[in-house]
Amino acid sequence: MTTMFATWITNIPTILGYSQSNAATLTTLPTEVVADIISNLPALSSGSQETNATLCALALTSRALQYEAERELYRTVKLCGEEDIKDVGAALDFSGACDGGGRTARLVRQLTVEGCIEDEACWDILSSTLRLVTKLQALIIVTSTPPPLSVLTNSNIVSTNLRALTVPFIPTRSLAAVLAAQTGITQLSLTTASTIPAECRGISDNMSLDEFIEILTAEILPSLTSLRTPCTSLAAALISNRPIEHLWAPLPPIPVAISLSPQHNTLFLAQPNIHDPKVASPTLPHIPEPIELFLASLEGSTRPFRTLHFILHSPLSSTDIEALSVFVAFVLAMNPNLTSLGVIPLSSLLPLLPPQATSHSHPIPTPHFPRLRTLILNHTPSPLTVLHLSEQIPSLRWVICAGFSRTVEYLCIPVNCGADEGARSMNEEDVLKIVGAGFGCA
Repeated sequence: MTTMFATWITNIPTILGYSQSNAATLTTLPTEVVADIISNLPALSSGSQETNATLCALALTSRALQYEAERELYRTVKLCGEEDIKDVGAALDFSGACDGGGRTARLVRQLTVEGCIEDEACWDILSSTLRLVTKLQALIIVTSTPPPLSVLTNSNIVSTNLRALTVPFIPTRSLAAVLAAQTGITQLSLTTASTIPAECRGISDNMSLDEFIEILTAEILPSLTSLRTPCTSLAAALISNRPIEHLWAPLPPIPVAISLSPQHNTLFLAQPNIHDPKVASPTLPHIPEPIELFLASLEGSTRPFRTLHFILHSPLSSTDIEALSVFVAFVLAMNPNLTSLGVIPLSSLLPLLPPQATSHSHPIPTPHFPRLRTLILNHTPSPLTVLHLSEQIPSLRWVICAGFSRTVEYLCIPVNCGADEGARSMNEEDVLKIVGAGFGCA
């Protein structure tokens, strides 16, 4: 393939009209033309291994192709596990030693680290790598354990061009300093840390969540448009006076009564009563006060929301469902341009729809959902229910079921215009692309 490609590409100057009298060579082509040729290679749309092999072959074909091929090759670097970290780290260090500045490292725009990283030496290599990728725009760390505090510091993250950051969340001064320094971040995803490293316990860099929130003043993250966080209070604080359009956050838990079971002489959690003065909102008695306060915080964004995804505390009682249904109605009234809603139980949504399905030619207008395109449910509805949703929400394009099975993270069911495509399984990255607020896209 490489020989055939080399023969073909050397004829491009003639194809483009360069005459022999001009002594045209591949090097006379404008850089934009070479970049366009490489970006449109069929192999680049296939699997990553074939793509990388093709780009490596192009880099070795001609010096005129080397830079553009390497720029495409190193644009997105994904490290899965400790071996990848060691290999790529060594490659970037070698490049830096050869050219004195890390030419290939400067080409990296997105760096993703996944898998189980237990070797401390790998985190040291990653720290060195972060100091080399000075043009980095997206850093995504999705590991079973959060990185050591020494990794996420301003001395390591030297790039001032970060637009997207995904890291396991631990409230530390180092992370707060990074967020304060990166004024251009538009996408922030703070994932739940499954464990807390021993070095985080009882040291000066560690801090409480309230202290962390207090540091994040209105001047920090002024361009933030997409936010994912495992903390309701942090979401409420970051929404205020920022142009957030896409939000993934947990709803606050509804207070429950703790009482003694006479039959078993054990403590149990009673079902919450939303009319209890300790729970009910004084202004909206059908919504528990913690949820009403969160609803009020949503009004703090300087832009209307287009994506709202909630993490729910389960199991939900019938009283919770009633409160959630009212909450969803308020959210939709506040955000008429909402295009994606999830992850919610279907029982909280159906009260907002007409009870009887109608024909496709005469759907009932549904003012609650004028532009909704994606609906993510916390379970799989029946085919009849999917039909009902599609008829009552004409703008709807996808019904996505979360937690479909142990092997399928999400099941995507196209409806209305895309109904002929057929259902297909998806991972979270696929869902984020459909929603249109994918995190970590450099």
